[in-house]
Amino acid sequence: MLFDSHMHTEFSVDSEMRASDALARCRELGIGCVFTEHYDFFPEDDMPFSFSPEDYWAAYEPLRGDRLRLGVEIGMTPESREANRAFLARVPFDQVIGSIHFLEGKDIYYPETYEGREKEDIYR
Repeated sequence: MLFDSHMHTEFSVDSEMRASDALARCRELGIGCVFTEHYDFFPEDDMPFSFSPEDYWAAYEPLRGDRLRLGVEIGMTPESREANRAFLARVPFDQVIGSIHFLEGKDIYYPETYEGREKEDIYR
């Protein structure tokens, strides 16, 4: 079965999607899905990208099965390595996506992070 392996629900601060809506749409399309809520241990902006993995598991584990896996998209920084390991040990996630959301303490989502810098320099 094909899976959409990167979906955020209302457990992510940047999403309002309900699990029931995502699952219904996936059924219509004949695919499975993996919820991968955002978790960044050291966010530098005003939106805390965190959630309780225990609350997440309690809410969604009963839905978990052939069409639904439970995961997380975890922000990777050198400073968050040990905190991330501790977070991941709290519930048995099916999938973990490692992402870089912050560069030198700035959120890469915002254009001002790139002002005055070349794309190649940012990439390196």
